[in-house]
Amino acid sequence: MSLGAIVVPSYTTSTSADHAHVFNHSGAKLALVGGGKLFKTVLQALQDCTSQPLLCSIEDDISREDYEQTVGCWKDIDSQKPLENIDRDLDKLSPTDVCCFIY
Repeated sequence: MSLGAIVVPSYTTSTSADHAHVFNHSGAKLALVGGGKLFKTVLQALQDCTSQPLLCSIEDDISREDYEQTVGCWKDIDSQKPLENIDRDLDKLSPTDVCCFIY
């Protein structure tokens, strides 16, 4: 929330169609997922999306060079220090701000 993001959790048992619905309806910009079967299911969902969120794996064995879609790794994002100015951004938050959508 302090990054200005709204968390939209999804279930590991969801189908690719379920994930695509969540992406399209929520307007997701970023999907953080693990690896293995879940990564492949979410990757498949991106083919059915009108929006194209960045798919970011928290696993180190996923490489963006292996995929045509926009894929990244958390270690790449984290190395850019996205939380560097978090204290400054916390002042912009209100107790009434939305922090999570659950489908």
